[in-house]
Amino acid sequence: MATLARILVLNVYDLARAGEAVVAGAMPDQGLYGINHFERRGHTVAIVPFQVSERLKRASAVLRRTPVPLGDLDQQLGAMRELHGADLIYCPSQMVAQLLAYLRAVGALRRPLVWIVHHPLDRGRLRRQRTPLMGALLRGVDAYPALTGYVADELASVGGSAKRTGGLKWGPDPDWYPRGSPLGRGVVAAGWSSRDFDTFARAAAQTDVPAWIVCRKVHEPRVRLGAHTRLLHGLEYRELAALYAQARAIAIPLNVQWPWNLHGLTSLTDAMGMGMPVIVTRNPWIDVDVEALGIGVWVAPGDVAGWRSAIRYLDQNPDVAAEMGRRARALVDSGEYSSHAFAERVMDIFDRILVSPAR
Repeated sequence: MATLARILVLNVYDLARAGEAVVAGAMPDQGLYGINHFERRGHTVAIVPFQVSERLKRASAVLRRTPVPLGDLDQQLGAMRELHGADLIYCPSQMVAQLLAYLRAVGALRRPLVWIVHHPLDRGRLRRQRTPLMGALLRGVDAYPALTGYVADELASVGGSAKRTGGLKWGPDPDWYPRGSPLGRGVVAAGWSSRDFDTFARAAAQTDVPAWIVCRKVHEPRVRLGAHTRLLHGLEYRELAALYAQARAIAIPLNVQWPWNLHGLTSLTDAMGMGMPVIVTRNPWIDVDVEALGIGVWVAPGDVAGWRSAIRYLDQNPDVAAEMGRRARALVDSGEYSSHAFAERVMDIFDRILVSPAR
């Protein structure tokens, strides 16, 4: 039986503003990590104001470069001010709530704490210094499911409890993306983190296939673009979806020189929501096997020839590409990968903790 609760939410970006964009139809809802669905089980949501103290934000940024990062101090102190009446604290990004975890580990915080873990915890140049702290940190979190099973396995390997983690299949908003659009021609590579646009641009230049690169100026490819490649900046989500709808496939070229971060998953959810095939760099943390599922093609890191071959293959085989897209969308419509199903799985965790907390 579900337990009704007031859920206090803090995050790495402004969820209140993101929620307004979702209501306005400007973006899909997977970036809310379920909070807009919690009321279906009678829960209420209180979002901690995103920025109260610029000084605390700056101090948090400095602490992230030390062996003992404490998360976003501004968000966490804001959460402490809002604890009265809260039944559970939910943090969709583990990078934010580390201080709260330490406090709960020593008994100074009595509210259950749930994280969604995006990236492996034991990573970065200071990983050796941080490793002994991982067990203590995770003891303060009642549940820390991860966006992929591979990240969950890493949590267990650095002192986490297998009972408190596991891979949650994060997926797109099934109601936001257009359905049944015929595939066009060309390939779109869009993203803001750890993208290898140089490799993609070199490969695209060796074909006659239209290509688009959507990125921030600071992440522009450093190589000369081919005649059929366009570089775009500053697209809104709806504009990006419209661009996807013109193309044959979505490309996710990743820089995996530092393989301790999970990147590319947002673009993969976009592709599944759009019902489009993907070409994606093999990543040690993505557990959606695009080739085994028949929804895309893997390419080795930095493999220009592999990218060129994959782009040409999907361009020259429209029926294969269309079938990949149909399979991708079917995974969403079945509920295996969707934002609605993700929210239900998160609420199942809440129900279990509220009935029987880890403490």
